[in-house]
Amino acid sequence: MIAPPEVIRTAQPRVACDGTGPGLPAALGHPRVYLQIDESGYVDCG
Repeated sequence: MIAPPEVIRTAQPRVACDGTGPGLPAALGHPRVYLQIDESGYVDCG
């Protein structure tokens, strides 16, 4: 089963992702990466 994508709304054009989410411990994430939201209005952490 694949979980639905996590949606976080922000007013900042640059965001960070460490691969964790609700109920997921930090040890199961990935190193923090910084992502730039483009003119489309969203960014996806691959």
